[in-house]
Order: sequence, then structure tokens, then C-alpha cells
Amino acid sequence: MSSDEIVIRLEGVGKEYPRFSTRKELLWNLLFPFRFKSNRFTALEPLSLEIRKGECVGVMGVNGSGKSTLLQMIAGTLYPTSGKVFIEGRVASLLELGSWIDASDTGRQNIYTAGYSRGLKKHEIEAQVGGIIEFAEIGDFIDQPVSTYSTGMVMRLAFATCIYLQADILLLDEIFAVGDFHFAQKCIAFLREYIRDKTVLLVSHDCNIISMLCSRAILLDHSRLIADGAPREITERYLELCYGEKQDVKITGKQEWNPAGPDFREGDPVEATGYLPDERSFGEGGANILETVLMSDNGEEMSQARGGEAIKFKVRLRAQKRLEMPAVGFRVRSPEGINLWGDTSIPGAIPVLEEGGEMEVVFHFVLPRLANGTYSVGVAVSTGKLEEHHIQVWNHNAMTFQIKSSYPLLGAMVGLPMSAIECREVKQS
Repeated sequence: MSSDEIVIRLEGVGKEYPRFSTRKELLWNLLFPFRFKSNRFTALEPLSLEIRKGECVGVMGVNGSGKSTLLQMIAGTLYPTSGKVFIEGRVASLLELGSWIDASDTGRQNIYTAGYSRGLKKHEIEAQVGGIIEFAEIGDFIDQPVSTYSTGMVMRLAFATCIYLQADILLLDEIFAVGDFHFAQKCIAFLREYIRDKTVLLVSHDCNIISMLCSRAILLDHSRLIADGAPREITERYLELCYGEKQDVKITGKQEWNPAGPDFREGDPVEATGYLPDERSFGEGGANILETVLMSDNGEEMSQARGGEAIKFKVRLRAQKRLEMPAVGFRVRSPEGINLWGDTSIPGAIPVLEEGGEMEVVFHFVLPRLANGTYSVGVAVSTGKLEEHHIQVWNHNAMTFQIKSSYPLLGAMVGLPMSAIECREVKQS
């Protein structure tokens, strides 16, 4: 099977449900199923999609957009109203926490039941049981009824069973929302290796998870597929949808990200851009960002960085209307689009900024050591309390800066600046 082989193909696949206001309508629909065709609820508009072997595709969207419906139709647990689903390979799904697990059976019995349901023979299942128990970290509880398990233990058993029982395609729905941090990190590390020769569809609201694991992502909104592209693009648009559900936002600018490569010639100057007003942004339009500047501790504009320097990040804005409790926030993202760090000024430091007034916020911090590459800085202006804020403008890529070091950071995204590293030979007596 080549890496270009299509393992999932959807052709005009959609899902509708009949909607009834009375029991009488329900009865009439059972007797005459075509009569109430016009009174239906669309869970997923017809869409077409192709996914290849080795892809990890993120599925994003606000609640109720059709994400779970899509995965259920791919898994075969839900039949589409229209279109066709073509699958090449064995599918394992973890769509609802432990939905296939029988609580009256032991963990071991559930493993065998899952294996038999996928067409595996007893010896094939036995070969994987040890790995499942070890990965799930259940220990002696494996021979106890699942009804005695905690929610986290059920999650671990379900995930370990899915990944070990010879699946070609893995469907995961919000698996990192349940369970402890240690197990979530263990799952992420496993999936990074797993997706090299498997296919994964991953539903998540976590932009960092999508950016870390996925090579591609799709975005659903109001039961429609509205975007299919790079994880960075999709996570930005998802964020816009989240705020668009709560407030009236306008989206402006282009959406384009072309980071420079990680390799730079030694000694070349590295420069930070100024504010990039044409980058994609959204918000109510109550403020304009005028300037973003990275500065050294002495106030000079920073043109080169190695990490460990005390720096300042200045944002200047102008109010387009009266702003109550304005605040400015920023976040720094890696070349892959992963959020690294950020912060927000205290709302109410300036109680009111009148229309036409300008405000300047300066963040003081120590720049950590970073891997060589191009980083973007997103900047947002909000009003109100942090827990009930309204975005006036949010520029996803307000500026970029490049890191060039003769001693590049390897094997990590962020490093601590070392005051000294001492090496000496120890003579044995």
C-alpha cells in the first residue's frame, strides 16, 4: 500500500433526521416515511472528502457543527442519509468514552470482545493483551468488572485496546478531554509514532493538539464543511468561529503564513518585522493596532536574538469607539503554529479609553532559548473583564521574528538560558 493510497473516501455524504412536534406525527412517519420528508433536521450537509494513508487529519468546529456525526458515519455506527462512504482497511474508533465497553465484564473480557468484533482470532488477541494492559496502566484491575473502574481507567482501557488491535484507521473524538495529564502526554507521544504508517482522524477543540499531531485539518460550521487545509490556517479560523458565536466579529486581511526555513548562514543579521496590518484578523472593530515592536532592555528595536535576553514587547493602539476596561494580550507561536507563551495586561488599568484615544502597553520578560526559525506573535485588544471579554481586534500574525543562534536548540521547543555550563575532567585517584 503506497503512502498516496486513499483509505477514506466520502462522496456526497450527509445526514438528516426527521423532526416531529407530536407523537401523532411520529406514528404517521413510521407508517408513511416519505410524508414528512420536508420537516427534517440536517446534522451534516453533504460533503466529499479524501484521506490518504499516513495522514493525521484534525476535525474542528464549535459544538453542534457535525464533527461526531462525521466520524460515526466513517466508523459505520451511523448510516448516511445521502452519499457513499468507502473505507480501505480496518477501522478502530474511540468516539464516545467506553461506548463499546460492557461494564459487567472484566477489562480482559472486553479486550477479547473488541478483538473478536474486528475479526481477529484468539491467538492474535492474546499476542496484544500484554501490551494493552501495560499501556493502560490498569494492573490487577484488568480482571475486575469495568463497573469498578474510574472514568480515567475506562478511558485508558478503551484507548489502549483501540490502538493495539491491528487497526489501519483510528478515529478519535476528544480523547484528551478525559484522563490525567500523564496519560494524555503518553497518548500524544504514541500517536506521533503511530501516524507514520497509519491514518488518524482526530476531533479536538485544542488548537495545540491539532497543530502538534496533524498534517491537515478540516473545519465544520453549522453542519457544513467550510475549510480544508493546513492546521495553522484551520486553528485560526476555528478561533474566529468561537468568538463569532458570542459576539459580532468582522474578519479582515489575508491568511498566509510562509515561515523561513530553520537553517540560516552564520553571521547573517536576523530582523523582526514591524506590525503586519494586512494579516488575517477579526473582532468588533472597536480598536486599531498601530504598532508592535520587540525591543531590547535599553529600548532599542531588537534585530537579533539568541535567547536569555531581557526584552520588551510594545503594542500601541487607537480606539475607534469608547472602550471600557481595555486590555491587550499577545501569544507567541512556533513555526508549526503551537502556542508557546503569552500574557494579557490587567483590564481596568486604564478604566476608559475614549474614541480616538491611544494606548500603549509594554510587556517586560526574558526571552527563552528557542529553536532556530521564524515565530509569529498574535496580538489582541479586548474590553471588559477577562472572563466576559469582547474582542475588538485580534491579529493572528501581527508580527514575526526570527531566531538565529550558533548554538541551536535541539530536541525541544523552548529552553532555559544557562548562566554557565562547566565541563572539567575528573581525575581518578
